[in-house]
Amino acid sequence: LLMFVVGCFFFLPFPAWSKFIGFITSAFAVSFAPGCLVVGAMRRQLPDQDRPFRLPGGDTIPLLAFFSSNLLVFWSTWSINEKMLIGLLVGYVVFVIYHVTTKHDTPPVDFKAGSWFPVWLAGMLALSYFGEVTPNQPADAGLVLQGGDGPIGVGLGALIIVVWSVLIYYYAMAVRLPSRRVASYVEKTPTDAPNTAG
Repeated sequence: LLMFVVGCFFFLPFPAWSKFIGFITSAFAVSFAPGCLVVGAMRRQLPDQDRPFRLPGGDTIPLLAFFSSNLLVFWSTWSINEKMLIGLLVGYVVFVIYHVTTKHDTPPVDFKAGSWFPVWLAGMLALSYFGEVTPNQPADAGLVLQGGDGPIGVGLGALIIVVWSVLIYYYAMAVRLPSRRVASYVEKTPTDAPNTAG
């Protein structure tokens, strides 16, 4: 019953199921995008770190994945992304309250290393806002390849996003955490659950 009530509450800002799915898609894209940059950064920070799988292609695959995530955000439409922005702002408020009021063992937040995130997000939201509705598609048609109601169409938007993705990717590489700090964080991270078998 509680989950039903919570679920109904989340549907309030969305007039249709397709809009809710668009919101989830955009939110997932925003949550997956940093992982692409983490791959590139950790390759530079810990090049000799033991790991079971090594992704080939250098920066190519992380860059393509980052570009793809950015396209998903752009295609989700401004009407959805503005709600995602509200959700992110609420999340940041909760994050700050948690860090101020709770004792925790997590590493301190490094604002310089994370400075790429608000810059990237602001750029993506601006692109979404100035995106153009796809021809022959009503603005409320659900998941269509468009942004808001501005002059940037799908093709031009994709070209801008290519450039934006490359700029943000290499900016994030430039401000990444020092290798020594990353190595200390990795050492403190448990790799396996404790073996309790007899």
